[in-house]
Amino acid sequence: ENAVKHNVVSAQKPLHIKLSINDEQLVVENVLQRKELNQDRKGVGLSNILQRYQLLTPRKVLISQTQTLFSVQLPLLTAAEALHPQLVVDEQLLFENAQKRVQKLREFYGNALAFAIVMPLLIWLNLSDSNEAHWFWFPLIGWGSGLLFQGIDVLDLGTQWEEKALKKWMKNYKKNH
Repeated sequence: ENAVKHNVVSAQKPLHIKLSINDEQLVVENVLQRKELNQDRKGVGLSNILQRYQLLTPRKVLISQTQTLFSVQLPLLTAAEALHPQLVVDEQLLFENAQKRVQKLREFYGNALAFAIVMPLLIWLNLSDSNEAHWFWFPLIGWGSGLLFQGIDVLDLGTQWEEKALKKWMKNYKKNH
């Protein structure tokens, strides 16, 4: 579909598409004969394919282009990937996720420390002023609620039920298979 959509196809310029399997990958290649139309939607279909493959397997979709040839290499899915993609573990992906989690934790603890230092100072400044307007409530509530929501996200306080359900499902799956 992508080849026909983005390339000129006519009797004078037939479009040649080659399908092959190479190293556990489906290779789809076509000669480039670019259309001038539809260039505003460039890459939308391929982006969807990339996202769907990311859900199914840690293996990468490879896209390459030369002056005369466009090629997409799609990993052939195993039965385990097709039926239960969450059971396929990629150590690199786990490492990257762990790095992201550590970074989020650092940011949260940094914000919490700044809150714990700055807010008492703001409260002291406001109360030591003769002005009876207690403006410290605005940063206390605004910053505090932002910190609360960041903490809920970073500490996974709202997703524990998902983990319990997943663990239960995996336990049942292992028992039955």
